[in-house]
Amino acid sequence: MNDKRCSTCKQTKSISEFGVKRRELDGYNYQCKSCNSIATKKYREKYGEEIRRKVRIAARKRKKRIKIEVLTHYGGNSLACVKCGFDDIRALSIDHINGGGGQHKKGLKLSGGGSLYDWLQKQGYPEGYQTLCMNCQYVKRDENQEHRYKLKD
Repeated sequence: MNDKRCSTCKQTKSISEFGVKRRELDGYNYQCKSCNSIATKKYREKYGEEIRRKVRIAARKRKKRIKIEVLTHYGGNSLACVKCGFDDIRALSIDHINGGGGQHKKGLKLSGGGSLYDWLQKQGYPEGYQTLCMNCQYVKRDENQEHRYKLKD
């Protein structure tokens, strides 16, 4: 089977002109690549902004769910700071117990906090992390002299 008929333009074309689609019986898309491209462009023009909005909402929900799971795990099964008990998620974050969080994230090439939550979850919640509120995190940073920049005396 080297040829296939496109269901849209009705032309018989080489199988290489069809995209792979595992749900089809023969494993190839029912439309040729050029017809599929045109159909996709029309669909995006019609529903593009709605699709992007739904994707953004879904991504936001997923990130929040993962953040809650990770912070709860490292908060001792409680969504709260392990030092003071503060429980407003807007001010909670992951702390590297032994410091060096910035270098660790840089080494892993992680951009923001959300990617650290993903990484921790994918690694099976490794040891060495805790949930702290931003106040406790800044106090800890000051007490341990873990400043990002050298302070002038």
